[in-house]
Amino acid sequence: MRINDAMRYVEDFHRLIGESVSEKPCLLPGSRDKALELAQDLRKLIGKYRGLGDHVLDRTALSLEETAEWLEAHVSEDLVEATDAIADRLFVLLGDAVACGLPVGPAFELVAKSNATKQQKRISDGKGEKGDGYKCPKEPLRNLLDSIGSDLEKSSAGGNSLPTLGLDIDGVITDAPEFFSEWSHSWPGRVVVITFRHDREKAIRDLDERKIRYDEVFLVNRFEQKAEVIRRERVSLFVDDQPEILKYIDQQTNVMLFRNEGNYDFKLGLWMFSESTGRMLR
Repeated sequence: MRINDAMRYVEDFHRLIGESVSEKPCLLPGSRDKALELAQDLRKLIGKYRGLGDHVLDRTALSLEETAEWLEAHVSEDLVEATDAIADRLFVLLGDAVACGLPVGPAFELVAKSNATKQQKRISDGKGEKGDGYKCPKEPLRNLLDSIGSDLEKSSAGGNSLPTLGLDIDGVITDAPEFFSEWSHSWPGRVVVITFRHDREKAIRDLDERKIRYDEVFLVNRFEQKAEVIRRERVSLFVDDQPEILKYIDQQTNVMLFRNEGNYDFKLGLWMFSESTGRMLR
């Protein structure tokens, strides 16, 4: 799940229970004195429990530190610092998920759907109130974790797992968007996009405009990086238009070279290779 999709879930939930939704960046209202007092208390806790060689305490201290900075930004009425603090809070939380191997994307979606079944009001602590129609997410979350464990067992035992398709954007998806849209939606496993781009938002916008289904987008700037992502993500079939990538991908990975005007002479009906990517057979 992409961050903007998660934001829409949260915005819908806020509207459901009557929590605030701001159309422009702002700070939260509240007592600056109390915010400072809480920030100071948090920093005392951080000092007490950080550096003990305990992983869960160290990471929790990180989270508390960013929360303290969020409070301090409100005390100083500094919107830039508040923005930095909330981004850091999110980064640390996602880091917890990475450190624990937790499927935070699908887990968030399950919890968001559960929250949508709460009543259209909130209680004093700001949470939505649970009513008769509330659907607890614990069982779906348990099933999610069980399914991941089952997939890992199959993989380690050499069982069949769904293949992962890897796609490049420029010269591949951009040259045949309808074909790759249909293929990505019919592919039975994961679809990852690995591309020489620097602007993530534009890459995602280009994929969305072409109706490409994808699970992850990776931006790289070298062939070695692209090959490393292919290996790490266990890509079964990768489609690219640059033959240079073949030098870096192991033989176990299937590669489809997509022809376009940059690598194929359509008048002569011949592939165009350099000395570093091909050799003449005699």
